[in-house]
Amino acid sequence: MYITAGGGVFESRSAGRTRVEAGTLFVLFPGEWHRYSPDPKTGWDEYWVAFQGRMAGLLVSESSLSPSAPLLSGQASERIQHEFVQIMEEMRREAVGYQRIVSARTMLILATATASSLRRSFEGTDILSAIEKGKALLCDNLDQNINMEEMAASLGVGYSLFRKAFRKYIGMSPAQYHLELRINESGNLLRTTTLPIAAIGARVGFESPCYFCRIFKRKTGLSPSEYRAAVQR
Repeated sequence: MYITAGGGVFESRSAGRTRVEAGTLFVLFPGEWHRYSPDPKTGWDEYWVAFQGRMAGLLVSESSLSPSAPLLSGQASERIQHEFVQIMEEMRREAVGYQRIVSARTMLILATATASSLRRSFEGTDILSAIEKGKALLCDNLDQNINMEEMAASLGVGYSLFRKAFRKYIGMSPAQYHLELRINESGNLLRTTTLPIAAIGARVGFESPCYFCRIFKRKTGLSPSEYRAAVQR
């Protein structure tokens, strides 16, 4: 359910009683006792979509929602409201493939609300500044093996806190992020240059060509030579 105007109260067994305002999205989990009501004076405007089956677990697992944390609060979003309107239109028309479109739009609603809530929780914080500086350092040093603890220290933050916040904000650890950057750059070099594979590996910090080939295939499903051949067809 998504509240676009007004406000009220939401309550559940695991989450307790919470005030909800315009911009709040909440999920009602199966088997979880709950109740909710708009303010008698103001009421509220709402959109909702119900879903179940194989995709339901995936939709929720991709968000940060759970029975103990079923709400995401923020400013009312025209983008989220637009997706609900499009779901209603797809349901009305019931054209071929509409179920998949509705599933995709529902996932987009959850992803958008989760990302917006997460970004607001980091806004203006020192740790966000450290994350952004860390990202820039990792991007500028693709050919280097970075000591993440030393990098965190240079940014004025403990590594444990930095790694946890980085993973929460980016979706992966600093080391994983650095590796993704290196693999992406190596793919770009394979597509756009005729450099030997060993030279490309060296450019993104892999001293051993064999190790580079192994990591590249693990990440992309293709060896560097197979990848180059595929993109040049």
